[in-house]
Amino acid sequence: MRNRIAVLFIAVIAFGCGSSPQQTDKWAALGIDYNPTEKVDPRELHQLAAEPEQNARRLMWLISRAAAEKDDQFQYLLKRPGLRKDEDVDLALANYDYSLNGRQECLDYILEKDAVTTKGGDTATVLVMSFVDEWDRTIDAIKEHERHADGAGGIAIAAFWMAREALFPENCRRYKERVRQGEAPDAEQRR
Repeated sequence: MRNRIAVLFIAVIAFGCGSSPQQTDKWAALGIDYNPTEKVDPRELHQLAAEPEQNARRLMWLISRAAAEKDDQFQYLLKRPGLRKDEDVDLALANYDYSLNGRQECLDYILEKDAVTTKGGDTATVLVMSFVDEWDRTIDAIKEHERHADGAGGIAIAAFWMAREALFPENCRRYKERVRQGEAPDAEQRR
């Protein structure tokens, strides 16, 4: 309960009640180094993919955003095994493959990686899952993080929900409606 209140408090601060355009960007206010709603610059993604060690975190963000957009011009990245050396980029590529090609084993891989991470932390799996347009298994995983979240983990979860709402507004609305109607049970209710 305490963790959910902290997450709600963080989300209220980030969105602000009656916020004005002069206020700091809500993503920056959460300490996030990339705006999940920012469109992918293909030149930047190509450049970072050529030199992933330059900024692997930014590459992870860009690949994840391309996955959310279902932008197929980056399919060649899936055939670059060297990119998978960085675990965070590897997770983003799994999301990209799942989002574009519907490969369930890629979603399984992300969730398996998440299953062995510290729950409630600010992890790459939480970040990558915020770009996945899937509303059952990923939500179960996030509910596990919510139970243990504190500090940075609470911010990561708030950012997860904010990103999902911004990237997939119609599916987010449908999910919330399913929850209201009792058709989308919590992870607790599924056990």
